[in-house]
Amino acid sequence: MKEIKKTMMLVLLVIILLAITEIGFNFFVQYSLKYQSSGGYYKLLHTLYSTEAEVIGVGSSVAEVTLNPSIMADSLGLTCWNGGRGSQLIQYFLCVQEKVLERYKPDFVIQFMQPHDLESPLTYDSIRQLKPLTKQDKSIRKYLYPESPFQQFLLNSSLWANNSNIFYLMYALINRGPNRGNDTCGQKPIYGTYRSPLSDVAPIVYSMNEIVPDTATQFDKLVKTYVDSGCELFIVICPYFETDCLNSPTIEWIYEQERNYPNVHFLNYWNDPRYIGKREYYYDFIHLNNIGADLLTRDIAHEIMNFIRESNKKTSRFGGVI
Repeated sequence: MKEIKKTMMLVLLVIILLAITEIGFNFFVQYSLKYQSSGGYYKLLHTLYSTEAEVIGVGSSVAEVTLNPSIMADSLGLTCWNGGRGSQLIQYFLCVQEKVLERYKPDFVIQFMQPHDLESPLTYDSIRQLKPLTKQDKSIRKYLYPESPFQQFLLNSSLWANNSNIFYLMYALINRGPNRGNDTCGQKPIYGTYRSPLSDVAPIVYSMNEIVPDTATQFDKLVKTYVDSGCELFIVICPYFETDCLNSPTIEWIYEQERNYPNVHFLNYWNDPRYIGKREYYYDFIHLNNIGADLLTRDIAHEIMNFIRESNKKTSRFGGVI
């Protein structure tokens, strides 16, 4: 009897300690989100829950470093927010889409893609940074574990959900960085010039991989949702420093999408001779530096303005922009 009582007391003590740890860890997570100094989570929260910009950019690191909202706003007379986030894939793009369209309908969405994005299988590890938000917003759990209701349920525990994010949350507290506030409207420009001589860099050889059906299906869902909402969707393929390929299955698939929907526009800069081999425009092989980013932003803004002018000949939808 004494042994049973001792065991029950031990179990109760463990439960109490776990509960205290859970409460303490949840406090740490919420404190990190509220008092961060690096601004990374501020940008994530603003993208998902606050922005009402008329032009919003979405994508991975190529979007985050490229789209200059100030130039876009000056060129179009429309507010702009850069919602790009490094290392993200279609699941993140879908999550941003859902939360944005719950609040409002942007006039323009600029979806940045890389030329091989639809040739890779879906992975979920890259969006683990959404986990600190899942306790308050259960709707985003499906993007982390779409096929596991049990794992979605476990996200109720901050300790279980965020144990892999401890370093990132601590880093957000102690490291000062951009995007704390609206100073850059979400952009994280990078400075410096790609130094590797062109002759020393072997061109990236892209094998003609097949489109991954699940990935393409999710991207198709993304496109159709924007189309049905009435947004004008501009899909942008950013340039690379050097490439030996004129096309890819991903680019061909996106091109077909543009043909299927009147409000989907495809801007393919991957092989644009104005950018290829221009070291002064690049930070590394695939990321534009601040100079190249500003140039590409002006190019995109020019294409959007051309669309607006053509639209204004037929309708007054963009009557306030000339």
